[in-house]
Amino acid sequence: MSVIKKIILPLLPLLVSVGAMAQFKDYFTDGDFTHNPVWSGTVDKFTVADGVLRLSDVAASGSGSFKAYLSTPSVASVAASWECKVEANVNLTSTNYVRFYLMADRDDLTDISLKGYFILIGGQQKEVALYRQNGKNITKIIDGTDSRLTGTANLVQVKATRNEQWGWQLWSKLPTETDFVLEGEAIDATIANAAYSGVFVNYSSKAKDKYSFDDFEVTGKPYVVEQQNIRRHSVVVSEIMANPKPIDSSMPNAEYIELYNRTDKKINLAGWQVFCGRGKATIEAGEIAPNGYIVLCGAANKAAFEQFGEVAQMKSLPSLTNKRGLITVKDADGKTVTWTEYSDSWYGNDISRKNGGFSLERIDCDNLHNSSANWTPSHDDKGGTPCTANSMKAANADNVQPELSAVGLVGSSSCVLIFNKEMNDSAAVRVSNYLSSDVAIASAEVVEPKADRVVLTFSPALSADTVEISMSNLKCVSGFVLNGATFRLARPQEPQVGDLVINEVLYNTDEGVGEYVEVFNKSNKVINLANICITSRLGSGQLKAPRAVTADSILLFPYKYLLISNDIRSVCSVYSCGEADGVRCDTVLPTLPNKEGNVVLCTANTY
Repeated sequence: MSVIKKIILPLLPLLVSVGAMAQFKDYFTDGDFTHNPVWSGTVDKFTVADGVLRLSDVAASGSGSFKAYLSTPSVASVAASWECKVEANVNLTSTNYVRFYLMADRDDLTDISLKGYFILIGGQQKEVALYRQNGKNITKIIDGTDSRLTGTANLVQVKATRNEQWGWQLWSKLPTETDFVLEGEAIDATIANAAYSGVFVNYSSKAKDKYSFDDFEVTGKPYVVEQQNIRRHSVVVSEIMANPKPIDSSMPNAEYIELYNRTDKKINLAGWQVFCGRGKATIEAGEIAPNGYIVLCGAANKAAFEQFGEVAQMKSLPSLTNKRGLITVKDADGKTVTWTEYSDSWYGNDISRKNGGFSLERIDCDNLHNSSANWTPSHDDKGGTPCTANSMKAANADNVQPELSAVGLVGSSSCVLIFNKEMNDSAAVRVSNYLSSDVAIASAEVVEPKADRVVLTFSPALSADTVEISMSNLKCVSGFVLNGATFRLARPQEPQVGDLVINEVLYNTDEGVGEYVEVFNKSNKVINLANICITSRLGSGQLKAPRAVTADSILLFPYKYLLISNDIRSVCSVYSCGEADGVRCDTVLPTLPNKEGNVVLCTANTY
């Protein structure tokens, strides 16, 4: 027997059970098929004789193949079982076969647009197999034993079940067998709805009276949709294993991501997607219990992680780079649920754990600010805590106040606001929270997935005059309010030598504090920082390859300061960084030697 174990799920909402069972039975002891239940279709090609439903197509003659079917209403879809007895006194081939439709979305079983599932009895492989039909696309999902039905006297009882986790099992029993034989298993939720069940026969004229059916029993539940009210960060990333080097034999040598459900309700993850870098994967099945955990990993490692708890079903997990990465989780509708941008710098000075084998753990899952202050290497003896509470779990509330870090131009009629942290998306997109006497705000759109940027469009377009816009009632992801902030927009001008000066350099810093360079705009020009690069000069006098200060068209106004650092947060945690229209740019600084060195600002076309 060749068993195909497949797992196929679409973007489905949460399914819940209902009390009423969708079921029917028919043993044809009443002598007809016109009531209790009512069968419809090519009724002139069937008859009931001796308590058995029989094919009787008296008009079939000549070469070619013929078709006949009967169907009856049935909405059984989950927690369901389908069973019947089929007799075929003919050599079963690609011309002579039976389809027992377990689920069909329409009563006409010959319709080429039909969607559903059927058991094939016979066919070229003379087998009992389970197929999915999606219009003209017919896919085998359980491959039964070849040549199970041979000869011209074939009597078989078939049975299929489908549980509430979309797991299928297919069984058959021959007269010589006392128990059902398992043909195979699969997980498939591609089609959830059912409206009918029935039988379809494809036959030659010589076999026009060689098929009979009996003992139909169908039980199950219809599927109903429960809308999940998934709010942003209802689920968060709680643990990341990017560099697995197991220090304990119980830990799989595999990357994993752990999710935590912050709500008091079960959440179904079917159809959710996980992104990291350019990689993407779909969660095919999985539920997180209220205030519970689930592990995301590749299918090859699922069984190994199940010893710890709940593990989602996925074909693969996007590769997690050791140094840094942005993990994004989206729901089945493509909306961002949560994100985390991690870095190996979050291990701090713990070099032994940084070198591999230890996960990064979220300290407080209710602290939604993406910061190294809320992440730490695992101190569990296994190197991680998949599916369970983190070893370093503790109250660690966010205390970072929201600030506008910079403003950049996107075009003459739009700009991007860059904040120091994720903002509340519902407040950020409310146009009434942006006021100006110079322009009318047309729209506000959060940039996903991090929501630390908001793009505003306005009219009229920028002219030679300066535009001023104020913000009110904006909140960060932690609920801290940003009120009274005002920013300016203007058309930038080309910088000249001497317009910008390096005002301050901090090197040889204290532990945990980033180096920085402070720049002052001493001109009366508005300068686009996308055109400014930072580098250093070689001993030969040549410039090293410059790095852009920012990829955004951020504006530096006259007589204002620019702070450049590879760790703005650490700098501003030690030094005062606040000033209206001042700009802070996280970037990669050139090396600042402790003994002596140089820093050069240049335009992008200098090198």
